[in-house]
Amino acid sequence: MGRKFLVLRRLVLFSATAVALATASLHKVAWAGPFEDGLIALGAGNYEMALSLLTPLANNGHANAQLYLGVLNEAGVAVPRDFGQAVRWYRSAADQGLADAQTSLGNMYDNGWGVTLDDAAAVYWYRLAAEQGDANGQTSLGAMYMGGEGVQQDFGQALRWFQLSAEQGFALAQLNIGILYLTGDGVPKDAAKAVSWFRKAANQGLPQAQANLGWMYQFGEGVPEDAAQAVNWYELAAKQGDVVSQFYLGAMYAEGIGVEQDYLMAYVWLRISGAQGNEQAQGLAADARSFLTSSALERAEEVASEYWRLYVVPFNI
Repeated sequence: MGRKFLVLRRLVLFSATAVALATASLHKVAWAGPFEDGLIALGAGNYEMALSLLTPLANNGHANAQLYLGVLNEAGVAVPRDFGQAVRWYRSAADQGLADAQTSLGNMYDNGWGVTLDDAAAVYWYRLAAEQGDANGQTSLGAMYMGGEGVQQDFGQALRWFQLSAEQGFALAQLNIGILYLTGDGVPKDAAKAVSWFRKAANQGLPQAQANLGWMYQFGEGVPEDAAQAVNWYELAAKQGDVVSQFYLGAMYAEGIGVEQDYLMAYVWLRISGAQGNEQAQGLAADARSFLTSSALERAEEVASEYWRLYVVPFNI
């Protein structure tokens, strides 16, 4: 089974973890204002209060409030998803020099969300953020150089920006450096170094890195072949919504590789991967289903429904 390794750009700012960290940092100060109270409300899921606190600040030019309103509009959290509004808020904050907003605005141009897709504009905004030391922006700019999007392809520049970001511990940059070593683009091909970089990112919980590390263990690339380790990393990624890992994990259950053969669990993982459009998973799910009794299939569907709620829905906001 082959695997395509994808270069990742921006880490989405809005997540339960991001809000929790922002909120936790506020408890370290002895004071709070409307903005801090807005983040606390956001972290607590009190969206109506968060909006009532952040919106007046944003309208009065508060760059960080503008950034958060952009994030909420982009994600469709607390308000209906509106990419145009997200762009408006990101631009207001980016024009004030806020690096996070510059990266986010670059991402909108990169994807054509709320604006006409424009790689050159994406590069412009990513570079402004990157030159301020923003790790997200540095990784995004490196990805543009790696793909030759909006700039001439230059693996040396890609590596430079990824390294600056990785030095700050940014998991996506670590993942992308690993991909460069795996493919031999801009650096001597070195599977062991690829594994090292994938592990750094995987240990931070990045599911794509965990998936890649699982693949390296499964096929003995840069590490001794170890199917049990592969299963371990695939499972960690699968439970964070990684569709490819869900497929590989299901396949390993079906074949009894690295784990005891279990057609019920094989069907569960393949079922949810296939339901997200993975055609290989759909085919293998049908094969696994043929080994299940009617009662086992009923149980498998129940588990698949629960796993969908736990390991798909939260990662598809």
